[in-house]
Amino acid sequence: MMRRKDREITDLQQITAIMERCDACRLGLNDNGAPYIVPLCFGYTVKDKAHITLFFHSAGEGHKLDLLRKDNHVAFEMDTAHDLFSRGSDACGYGMRYQCVMGTGTARLVTEDSEKAAAFDHIMAHYTQEKLPYSSTALHAAIIIAVDVLSISCKVHQ
Repeated sequence: MMRRKDREITDLQQITAIMERCDACRLGLNDNGAPYIVPLCFGYTVKDKAHITLFFHSAGEGHKLDLLRKDNHVAFEMDTAHDLFSRGSDACGYGMRYQCVMGTGTARLVTEDSEKAAAFDHIMAHYTQEKLPYSSTALHAAIIIAVDVLSISCKVHQ
C-alpha cells in the first residue's frame, strides 16, 4: 500500500505511458534469500485492458537464469523523468521529481518461436519504430523471459 496517495497513479493508460518513457527495467530475483537485481532492456503487452506481460531478452546461460529456474517469483522496477530541485538552502531542502513503476510477477522462459518473435517485436517497439526480421536459427536459439505481472503500482512526484 502506497503511503503517499497523492502521488499514486492507478490508471493503466497513465502507467503504460510512464513505462514507455523508461529506458530499463530492473528485475529483482531471489538469490538464496538475498536480493539480486539486474537492469534489462524490456518490452511489454497489455491484454484485456488489465493483464501486463513484460518481456526480456537474455543470454543463454548465467546467474539470472539459474536463479529464475530455482524461483520464478520476481519483482520489477523502472523509473524516468528525474529532476533534482531545491526548496531551500540546506541539504534537506532538496528533492527529486520522478516517475516510477514497480510490481511483482511470475517469470517463465518462452519456448515457442512464434511467441519469441512476438516478444522481440515488443522489445524492439519499445526502443525503435523499426520492425526487424529474425532468422529462424537466431530465433530458435534466443532466450526470452516473460513476466506475467501479478501486482503493479505507480508513483509520480511532480
